[in-house]
Amino acid sequence: EQTATKYATLILGFIAYSQNYGNSSVTIIGIPKELTQLKLNYIFVFKGDAYAGHYYFEDKSDDKKIYDLSQADISNLNKFVKQFNKIDSKIQEVLFKVMNLYYSGLTEKRINCSFLNFWTALEIIALKKRGIPHFEIIKRLKSILINLKPIEEHKIDRIYSLRNNLVHDGAYNISQYDRNLLKIYVEVFI
Repeated sequence: EQTATKYATLILGFIAYSQNYGNSSVTIIGIPKELTQLKLNYIFVFKGDAYAGHYYFEDKSDDKKIYDLSQADISNLNKFVKQFNKIDSKIQEVLFKVMNLYYSGLTEKRINCSFLNFWTALEIIALKKRGIPHFEIIKRLKSILINLKPIEEHKIDRIYSLRNNLVHDGAYNISQYDRNLLKIYVEVFI
């Protein structure tokens, strides 16, 4: 079950990345919504050519919904899978974690939890090993953004400050804009 879930989440992460890259939806009225409607409701497991079982997940909010993938989504998924299969196993493990967190950030309805999922994905992909200070994430993010303007530097510093306030002080002042901006920064690394 764990292996099936791991690969299913990776594939859903790839599809969600393809569908949501650079998009930032905001709920104007009412409770903010998740950034993707793509959910993992069922997994069918096969060993060799034989059916081995299936699993049903708890979120039944859309268990009757069918997702039609566009040709572009399928093409992008094929590219992602081919590239993924060619890379070193250590990098594959990093991508498993990052895409799982990215997908969790997209499907999470609570803004603060979504923000933390995106932040953790950014930590994993930006830091080579544990023990490196978190401000290194910000330095690396600033270094890969081309023609960084002062306003963008301020936005990056603000995201870091929001993360620290949330983690260390329990300050829940994350907006949809903040969450969406962090999502876009994670996409830059992916």
